[in-house]
Amino acid sequence: MQVQKVKSGHKQVKWHYQKTIQIPEKWVVKKLEDVVTVLDSKRVPLKESTREIRHGKHPYYGASGIIDYVDDYIFDEKLLCLSEDGENLRSRVSPIAFTIEGKTWVNNHAHVLRVKTNMSHVFLKYSLNRLSLLRYVASSAQPKLNQKDMCSITVICPTLSEQEKISSILSNVDNLISSYDDVIQSTKKLKIGLMQKLLTKGIGHKKFKKVKWLFGKEIKIPDNWKIVRLEETSKIVDSLHVTPSYSPKGFPMIRSTEIKSGDLKLDGAFRVSKKIYDQFTNNYSPQKNDIVMSRVGTYFVTSFVNTDERFCMGQNTLVIHPKINSHFLYIFLNSIFLNKQLEFLFDRTSGQKTMSLANIKKLRIFCPTLSEQEKISSILQLTHSRIEEFESKKSHLESLKKGLMQKLLTGQIRVK
Repeated sequence: MQVQKVKSGHKQVKWHYQKTIQIPEKWVVKKLEDVVTVLDSKRVPLKESTREIRHGKHPYYGASGIIDYVDDYIFDEKLLCLSEDGENLRSRVSPIAFTIEGKTWVNNHAHVLRVKTNMSHVFLKYSLNRLSLLRYVASSAQPKLNQKDMCSITVICPTLSEQEKISSILSNVDNLISSYDDVIQSTKKLKIGLMQKLLTKGIGHKKFKKVKWLFGKEIKIPDNWKIVRLEETSKIVDSLHVTPSYSPKGFPMIRSTEIKSGDLKLDGAFRVSKKIYDQFTNNYSPQKNDIVMSRVGTYFVTSFVNTDERFCMGQNTLVIHPKINSHFLYIFLNSIFLNKQLEFLFDRTSGQKTMSLANIKKLRIFCPTLSEQEKISSILQLTHSRIEEFESKKSHLESLKKGLMQKLLTGQIRVK
């Protein structure tokens, strides 16, 4: 076996899971118990019924963050919490290490750590959130990181000065990511407000009329608008109610699980042979600018077809081929005005939510002139494009941060 040459100014050490790595000569590897004081004995869990009686202003923390507020506190300092149990130890949907400050209460689902003066609090938080802790986690239905195993976790420790500089860089990236989050959320709120206004008031109208809309209730819409059934705006094609056989190659088949809000994604879809494809497209072959819909489970989730690639629809789905502006109809089908109808129309007779084809055809759509449909959809598509632009920039920063963490926290890149 070839021995890796140690780089100048570096040394070879055993680290995470006994993995051998090279780190700068002045850096060391320590166990977590050497850089923190464990305060788990001070934790006190409170039942939900007790918290209801003792509701107050102080944050009550669990494994992944604040879960309630109570009238008293246990801790009153800056501390680091590390998840003790929960699926998040495996899935890492949210950070497992997080900071608490001021007057706080912590239950027995998060370890409480006071970071010693020879270690940067922020640097340690980044280090723990980067590590995979699966080998430290007890294997059970409910993942658990017990105190003994937690204390044995090894972390790379640069000089305190470098820890602080690295933390500053990563914090700046986090702040930028957070600012994009704020912009995305505010733009989404703007879009929702615009949708509600444009789908009832339109553009530049002065005359309005009251019309009966849902369950006898009245709503105001522009004088020249109509309320029509979905079947009047589109050709609606149900899928075959048979289970197909799949193939390694062939045409994509879209099942209800592939239908998600936004443009339809064919990547990852199951494939079917030409024979099965022909069978499932005998009545209709989906086209670009169609809308596809799920009828079972996450009922009435819709995707917009923005591709010329040929595909077919699987069970419990249908295709809507609009005769009006496709984007306008897609926007309306994802609006509050459609959701209110769905709450009353889905089939309550079975455990799984299902929309009957007859009820789908009866869904009521606000229908402006074709020219106004195009203007409304153009405004809302522009807003949606801005959201996508910000989400793309945020995603790029998250990838940048991941790469930076790998290189900065192991000394591959040095900070001066």
